[in-house]
Amino acid sequence: MRHWQIGFYRVFRRTALSLAALGALLTLGSPSYGQAQDPPKKEEPPRPVERPGRDPLNLEDDVIDQTQVIKTGFVLRINVAGETEPSDTYFVDSTGSVVMKYQGIPISVTVSKFPPKIAADEIAKAFKKYLNNPVVTVSILQVPRSTVFINAPASVLRNRGQAIIKQGDTTLLQIITLAEYSELADFSNIKITRTDKEGKKTTFTANLKSFLESDNPDEKDNPLLQAKDQISVSSLGRNIANIPLGSFVYVGGEVIKNLEKIPYHDKPAMTVIEALTQVGGTSLLADRKRVQVRRAGSKTPLIVDLDLVDSGDETNNIELKPGDSIIVPRLAMTHYYYINGGFAKTGKFPYDHNMTLTQAVMENGGPVPYAKVKDGIIIRHLNPDGDPAKTLNIPFNLDSILKRKKPDIAVLPGDSIYVPSGAPPTRQPLDFLGFIGAASQVVNLYNQLIGRGFGFGN
Repeated sequence: MRHWQIGFYRVFRRTALSLAALGALLTLGSPSYGQAQDPPKKEEPPRPVERPGRDPLNLEDDVIDQTQVIKTGFVLRINVAGETEPSDTYFVDSTGSVVMKYQGIPISVTVSKFPPKIAADEIAKAFKKYLNNPVVTVSILQVPRSTVFINAPASVLRNRGQAIIKQGDTTLLQIITLAEYSELADFSNIKITRTDKEGKKTTFTANLKSFLESDNPDEKDNPLLQAKDQISVSSLGRNIANIPLGSFVYVGGEVIKNLEKIPYHDKPAMTVIEALTQVGGTSLLADRKRVQVRRAGSKTPLIVDLDLVDSGDETNNIELKPGDSIIVPRLAMTHYYYINGGFAKTGKFPYDHNMTLTQAVMENGGPVPYAKVKDGIIIRHLNPDGDPAKTLNIPFNLDSILKRKKPDIAVLPGDSIYVPSGAPPTRQPLDFLGFIGAASQVVNLYNQLIGRGFGFGN
């Protein structure tokens, strides 16, 4: 081998080894290339909270506002990206804080008086002592409920016991209407026992009959209910002459406006649709196929299917009589589906048509950036009571389904759809264009050395 060739070989070998080492270092630093990565840590999907037995009357909206301020008693789902120990479900204690753990170290963070996004920032600040650029997401799973208790004979009210109300926005007439009263209900002497903050109880009487029949009703006879109120409705017995009729119809349940009394007219005859129009129509949570019209003197309600009315079936748009009560019930749990985790919109949504997984998630904004769409799961209840011990977990890869590599999945009423929220990458991927450019320079150097002899002659 000639002397100039030996010199070139040594220079080329040192250059090649240096570039190879640089390439290996960049490759190891990239999450997308080089050595196989550890599988992502699985996150436990939030489980729907179930109530044993029959659900109570519920006037509260089950769709939780994820922009509201967090308060004591809330239940939160907190996810710290890539960390399984602190990622869990937490109860906001009396101090307005959650106590999380990282490597066995308790970390208390105040989250009350903040909306979820700001609370996530506060938690991220606390974890900066232990993690580099922690990414935190917070969602509200449960909020405290205001409840009242309804006591009456079975012959007076069909639905009794505990009822969930909208604090400061639920009246006596609303709860009695949804309780489905009979002609035996004594509306003139309804007793309400109220407990104040000190635990002292007071009892007062509401004359709902007078409120319903009067042209200038006294609002104290239809009071706003408060948490822990106990409502007692007695029976008229055989004396049913005091059944309220009046010149009104009454509307309650899942409607838009909180308007209960509507003046009745018979020229032309008032219909169910007209009455519902005056209260803004039905809400998204309404069971439009089982609207009840309760009429004095009739033991069984008339059932109206509003969907059939919309299709032109006027036989369902029945004519009303003075004193009629229209009750718009809420859809049962099995008429909803639920979306949680890394999606643009999360919560409880009415199941009003047959749909697939992609339809369900795309109709609600699709996944958020960095969501772990390959680690999705559908939690399906196998019995109508929603027993958590009788569920089917269906894993899915949304990315493969959208690319038509996997078949779509039919969503059933009551399904809970979940994907982990994920987090943006903390490492920069390898710049292959830069690496190719460096390799090209080595090739050019070699060609120049061969052509010019590297200054050693032939």
